[in-house]
Amino acid sequence: EIEVLRPKEKPTRVLDAAPVSTAPVSAHAVLAIYEGDDRFRIQRYLRYAHLFPELASGLVKEFALPTRATMDKQTSILADETSGNDTLSDTVAHLDTGALVELEWLQIRVEMDTEVDEDRYSIVEQCQKLNLLS
Repeated sequence: EIEVLRPKEKPTRVLDAAPVSTAPVSAHAVLAIYEGDDRFRIQRYLRYAHLFPELASGLVKEFALPTRATMDKQTSILADETSGNDTLSDTVAHLDTGALVELEWLQIRVEMDTEVDEDRYSIVEQCQKLNLLS
């Protein structure tokens, strides 16, 4: 029960250290409107897949990035590579409220190195793609 159900019962986490293991839970690709404060309102789903239905969020109407102070650190921990010289926070900083974007993210179950069983597993969301469309 701790491994399967508990991660979904806790709020989404932001990583500050490398996990012991990761497992994709769901993948989202959407068109969204940037609402400011690192938040996006989903206009339309382009693709959605879930590997662990019991943990996956399902289709959502909003997506929020971690704060700008933490999003680049989490990206550096989870992303195999990034394109260009801009960080995720740089890209978001250039968005105007109301901008239409293509946004992709993964929901990931992470296992952390801890002696507290309740803190061992949690869910993180990692932006994989953020492109300004208009």
